[in-house]
Amino acid sequence: MSSNITRFGILGSGKIATDFCTALSYLAGDVKAVAVAARALDSAKDFASKFDIPRAYGSYEELTKDPEVDVIYISVLHPWHYNTALMCLQNGKGILCEKPLTMNAKQLEHLISVARERKLFFMEAMWTRYFPYSMRLRELIKEGIIGDVKLFQVNFCLPPIDDATHRVNDPKLGGGALLDIGIYTIAFSQMVFEGRVPVKTNVQSQMNSLGADVFDHIVLEYDQGEKSIHTLSMVSPSENHAIISGTRGYIKVDAPFNCSTGFTAHVITEDGTNTTQRYDYPLPPVIPGTSFYFPNGVGMVHEARYVHKLIQSGKIESDQETLEESLDIMKILDELRRQMGLVYEADSQPLLH
Repeated sequence: MSSNITRFGILGSGKIATDFCTALSYLAGDVKAVAVAARALDSAKDFASKFDIPRAYGSYEELTKDPEVDVIYISVLHPWHYNTALMCLQNGKGILCEKPLTMNAKQLEHLISVARERKLFFMEAMWTRYFPYSMRLRELIKEGIIGDVKLFQVNFCLPPIDDATHRVNDPKLGGGALLDIGIYTIAFSQMVFEGRVPVKTNVQSQMNSLGADVFDHIVLEYDQGEKSIHTLSMVSPSENHAIISGTRGYIKVDAPFNCSTGFTAHVITEDGTNTTQRYDYPLPPVIPGTSFYFPNGVGMVHEARYVHKLIQSGKIESDQETLEESLDIMKILDELRRQMGLVYEADSQPLLH
């Protein structure tokens, strides 16, 4: 690294890459996008023009060989995460990869092995884990503000996308509720239960005509009998809040729970009094002339700033969501898919070398 600025290469030029680069523009002086690659050179050039990125490539491999790039942000669809991430690592580039990191646990185990062997930066872009509300919530749970956590309940339900060709409806493109939105609820559950792995899992699902799961009811059970209950839907919206219940109260996380700006703790004190404490963490203001595709997308600044902090300090893994935790989450997703009978093409494909 040649300076105190973290130089990002952007792999992919879709909506989430657009939001990420908009967030980078809020952190001028600390981070900078210096190159972008898309499958079509014209798409890369258009993206580069929008964000004043100096270099555009028409192939992902060219980006991975750019000597001016410190870390590559991978934003392509789930089924291409493993191949592109491995290419980055094999060409000596650290990566920040969108969630889920891979299509299954065996792919992720391979990437972790390669990254650690080569001592390269590797982190899952679970962007909402780095929101201030999320950081504070984790602290309060560890401090025991609501006693021992016994129950976590969460909804993540969205209106249907009627276009049958849309990626969310096609399992060949990684579509379906589990990987698209369930990744958020499972990751949140693992945060609430401090990384402990459930001892039992159960899921009931509804599939569309292409074989993608569009409705999932998931129950995870932990070793002390704690329950984690998830309702996922790609066919009906709801208020997407979360409730964490403990032996001395509960916390309600405002919707949308995964990128929230606050929560309320309802606590029973030692003398039996019910108290309420409000915690608010407003997002940075949206700069005039900029916009975001995803709700509360401006919050990506927190993730980008955290990556910058890690890289500048010489660290190669996140301490807020470790690679072990990412792997545990992927193993839970694999087991849920096994119960659903949901098989991806990646499951039968050999690992690359």
